[in-house]
Amino acid sequence: LEPSLGAARAGLSVPDDLSVDNQRLMAALLAAGRQAGVTASAQSVTVVRSGAIECADGSTLTGEAVVIAAGAWSGRLHPELAGVIRPVKGEILRLRARPGSLPPPRHTVRGIAEGRHVYLVPRDDGGLVVGATQYEAGFDETPRVAGVRDLLAGAELLMPGIADYGLEACDAGLRPGSPDNLPVVGWLEPGVLAATGHGRNGMLLAPITADAVLDLLDGKPLSGPLARRRGV
Repeated sequence: LEPSLGAARAGLSVPDDLSVDNQRLMAALLAAGRQAGVTASAQSVTVVRSGAIECADGSTLTGEAVVIAAGAWSGRLHPELAGVIRPVKGEILRLRARPGSLPPPRHTVRGIAEGRHVYLVPRDDGGLVVGATQYEAGFDETPRVAGVRDLLAGAELLMPGIADYGLEACDAGLRPGSPDNLPVVGWLEPGVLAATGHGRNGMLLAPITADAVLDLLDGKPLSGPLARRRGV
């Protein structure tokens, strides 16, 4: 199925292992929000309390309820999340096939190279995403040389032809981790909800998280898969 792969000892074809282009998804989400009348603010938030948020410029925004969905930074916004939500760093690379290079794989490829997990996700027009490292480094968002080296080395073992690719971007991000690696979804106090701690699965769990938050805002008990989340 993927003739460009290297010295793979074994493989499984998993047709339902799909992928989402997170950059295109976020652009579509922002556009849909604007169309639905959602307003966005660039204010930095310092404190969240019942039905209100305090901004860094001294202003206060109020409402019936506040949902804390600030990812790795959620732990800084409410005392109930302090020490519960922490940042988990990860690097990711974006490559692109050059003229004459082997094309990217047609499927998402996940493998283990020298004991390290690595994945290759094809994108449109010859793009290829390589990811992703995972380790504890606080709020440091600087790509680390060793992380980039390990990703490239693992990816090249899986697909030797990427040595000829161009390196378009090297990014580092922070995933919101929790003590038991389960999402934290629930009321922190009257008027303040948490929806965070999804680790590296936030994009995938966003739809059911949104449904759970709406249920809680409507006074319904938490149900479904997120009912087994870590309590808050």
